[in-house]
Amino acid sequence: MMSRHTVVSLGAAVILAAATIPGAPACAQLVNPFGRDVVGLSEDEAGQIKSAVRQVLAQYADGARADWQSADGKRAGSVSITRIYTSDGRRCATVQHAFTKGPGYPFHAPLCEVTQGEWRIAF
Repeated sequence: MMSRHTVVSLGAAVILAAATIPGAPACAQLVNPFGRDVVGLSEDEAGQIKSAVRQVLAQYADGARADWQSADGKRAGSVSITRIYTSDGRRCATVQHAFTKGPGYPFHAPLCEVTQGEWRIAF
């Protein structure tokens, strides 16, 4: 039986995969998970998560970690890299996010660098 985390991750992957453009170049099929409104998060919280993700990707090392907390202190989380690898010549990393305070579900996302400092979800 799959865990709730696995089901949520697979569901997100299916939704994001549906957003790709068939026949487009590989870099066009990568999706930015933070480019649209994140359900249930304030603008501040979404910005804090994005910043933490950028911090760990800039480190590009297994175990790199960045913590964040919302301005009102009601929600906090931690972003870490659980795996680094290359794919089609691109630097890639599996990034994990977990809420450490307040409501929210954890996620894992495979991200690859499409240009210097620009990362997208890769399928």
